[in-house]
Amino acid sequence: MHVSSLDELVGFLHARLDEDAHDAHLFHELACPCSVTPMRSAGCACPCPASLLAAVRVSEGILRRYEQQLERERQCGLVWPLESSLVFAVLKAMALPYELHPAWRDSWYP
Repeated sequence: MHVSSLDELVGFLHARLDEDAHDAHLFHELACPCSVTPMRSAGCACPCPASLLAAVRVSEGILRRYEQQLERERQCGLVWPLESSLVFAVLKAMALPYELHPAWRDSWYP
């Protein structure tokens, strides 16, 4: 396992979560005025965009926490200790829903 693989996976996850956050505003209820002209509207009461954004924020928080942990380990000079291996496994599981994306790597299967 290489550190570059982990860094690539983290970058991949950041990019997918950014895309998910950007695309969340496309999912409105049919009666919502935003469904005709998709836009981010503070007045929109559709539950789906808010739910999608909340899920993205949770995933971003998990990813950020693991990145901080990995950075602390790197600063201490640890290379692939048990914790980093566990983090890699969790991040691979987080990336699995995106396995059909062209940037996906088969080595990321959990």
